Amino acid sequence: MKYMENIWRYITSKIFVPQEPMPDLLTMVEKCRHAWHNAIFEFNNCDMELIDYMVFRLNATERQYMALLSQARREGLKAWPDHIAGPVAWDKGTGS
Repeated sequence: MKYMENIWRYITSKIFVPQEPMPDLLTMVEKCRHAWHNAIFEFNNCDMELIDYMVFRLNATERQYMALLSQARREGLKAWPDHIAGPVAWDKGTGS
């Protein structure tokens, strides 16, 4: 009986491979931002033979990043918590 249990465990471990958990949206946005900046750097430093591929890659990473940003916006995610002040607007009237 023990032999059959071991066989069953072996078969199910090969069939039902545990999947890694899906990263959260903020992690995905950050990874896409890094990929986009990396594509910009590679575009600026590539050979002329690879320019078509780099344009394609640059457009693809930019669109993926923008799509994840819009998804984060729809879900109400923010760059900083509400209790921390946001970006400071420059007041044109006072000159400061």
